[in-house]
Amino acid sequence: MTKTTTAQPLADKLIAIRRKYGLSQSQCARLIPQLPLRMLQKYEQGVSEPPAWVKLLLIDALKKNAKKIKSCVDAIP
Repeated sequence: MTKTTTAQPLADKLIAIRRKYGLSQSQCARLIPQLPLRMLQKYEQGVSEPPAWVKLLLIDALKKNAKKIKSCVDAIP
């Protein structure tokens, strides 16, 4: 199965968010209830792409939750 070019921008965004906050795919998937790890992996690989409205919600939720986790981790002495 080949990557689709239309999914690549979403894949890049998801990977960038994960890397920015130092999260694994598993950790990232757990930030969003009802998001299976395998689905996140398919999004990052460009194999699958959600509807536009889901993309917006997904990216927004990841950014908000990742920031919370990063601030908690940074607070640990």
